[in-house]
Amino acid sequence: KLEYGLKRLSVGEALRYVLNNQPDTELALMLNWHLHKGMTAPDELAIEALEISLMESICNTAGVIIDGYPVTKHQTSLLEARSIIPMVIFELDVPSKEIFKRLLLERKKKEQSLPYPLHNSTQITAVKNSHYHKNIDEIRQYYQEQHQNWYVIDGFHSKWWVWNEVIKNIQMVNKYIQIYLENIKAGKAACIDNLCITPQELISRLGEFGQFCPVSLAESYELIDCSVTESLEFAAEFRGHYYKMSSREKLNKFLENPELYVPPLAPYPLPTADMIPKRLTLSELKKQFPKCAELQGYCPVTYQDGKQRYEALVPGDIKYALEYRNRIYICESNEKLQKFLRLPLKYWNQKLPYKLPPLKEPVIDHKSLWERVVREDEEISEEGAEEDDEDIENILEDEFPKDEEMMSEEDEEQETDALERLRSELGEKYEADMSNLQGIQLSEGETIKPIENSQNPLYPVIHRQYIYFLSSKETKEKFMKNPIKYIRQPKPKPTMPIRIAIVGPPKSGKTTGDKWHARDLEVFVGGMKELVKHRLREKMLQGLERKVGRDWIWAELVDYVKKSLSGGYTGATMVAGQ
Repeated sequence: KLEYGLKRLSVGEALRYVLNNQPDTELALMLNWHLHKGMTAPDELAIEALEISLMESICNTAGVIIDGYPVTKHQTSLLEARSIIPMVIFELDVPSKEIFKRLLLERKKKEQSLPYPLHNSTQITAVKNSHYHKNIDEIRQYYQEQHQNWYVIDGFHSKWWVWNEVIKNIQMVNKYIQIYLENIKAGKAACIDNLCITPQELISRLGEFGQFCPVSLAESYELIDCSVTESLEFAAEFRGHYYKMSSREKLNKFLENPELYVPPLAPYPLPTADMIPKRLTLSELKKQFPKCAELQGYCPVTYQDGKQRYEALVPGDIKYALEYRNRIYICESNEKLQKFLRLPLKYWNQKLPYKLPPLKEPVIDHKSLWERVVREDEEISEEGAEEDDEDIENILEDEFPKDEEMMSEEDEEQETDALERLRSELGEKYEADMSNLQGIQLSEGETIKPIENSQNPLYPVIHRQYIYFLSSKETKEKFMKNPIKYIRQPKPKPTMPIRIAIVGPPKSGKTTGDKWHARDLEVFVGGMKELVKHRLREKMLQGLERKVGRDWIWAELVDYVKKSLSGGYTGATMVAGQ
């Protein structure tokens, strides 16, 4: 204050200035009305008195230091509404223990000779300190976000150290202001950092490139979005518009030759909004359903940077999704996402090769099959089951009125049969009838292939509390679209076992060939030896049932072999169906 000729001003001094120098004004009368009733002056009147005190000539020429204000968020809003914005705000960070220590030392030096107590007791200081720490975080956040003019000074040091730190920051801000005014007056570009520019003012005065770096766009046609940071460290003003750069190097280039990076000399204009890639959040990505991602979800940046090799096909992560030209792309990492956002023309138009990596689907055995089933029954089973039960009860009441005394055993049997018939129509019976068959192929008139083969993957679906097994993804998708079409069909007729005979001279390949055919057709294969063993097991079982001796079993087996040999089956292989 004394060294630089600034005026020290507190809210109390501003109120006393109005009461002493302007006692007949409306503001002074309202202040006296509150004070005479023993109330504190409202913040609105205090801000108005502060604004009048700031109109003094010394405040407009040398400057002013506002002491201890604001201390609440409401006071901050009132200052903002009156356009009272300090160029620099210093927060003295002092521990509470140090505050009370200094208070005790100060009270020892000064003798209390006044007849009334002062507001410097330990209790009053504790209340003030608690109130200050309760509100200071919100005030600090506001000024840091809106004006970037908040500086924290470690007040634990001596007053001379604090003074040097304050002077250093003031000189830095003053230098920025002087350079800005000189460059703007000369028609040059000027940095706008440390000028208390709000985000709203920045957006209202943005140039033709918005918050994209004009230097990167002109030199390498990179779309670097600078809106991710609120700092104005690399922002500049030229011809009444604001421009944000991505680095200190880009800022220096812009300050040296701003005409090269703005119209009409700028080599490239900013693309339209639909031609600028936009990052998608998970909620925004869900809203794009059923639109599919390009490149089947593989990362376009990894694929392009890997020279479109097979090894460069890496699936993307949905956390790093973006939209460009009404298409969705999914990148592998945040680094790859930023590359696509900067250079979309390099990565957007690609085609996948014919050969793709296999899908990473875990092989699930029958034991873990139930963990794989989609729990659709949790959503619809309760509602669907209740509807089915209501339908059954309504039909039964129409056909068989409930009168237990009048019902005979024949009526009860008919009711049971009707109940089974109705439940079969609703799908319950097909859990047993079609559990080993494919309802899709049966409905479409194709060959029914058994699916109870451990080598074939199963695709189970739950519909109305019942499980249906499908043999492929295609049949599963058909079933999911229209399940009623495939479960409400007549039970298939039983098929006859397939018996195929393959004949040929020894070493002609009949044994090897029939094994391949049997595996494809899922049937039993066996030569004469296997048939004899099979026949022996049958005769032994018959012998046990008839309680006859082994002589009968042996006689039956010899007779079977003689008939087989006389039939010419020595050079043949028998293939029996299931």
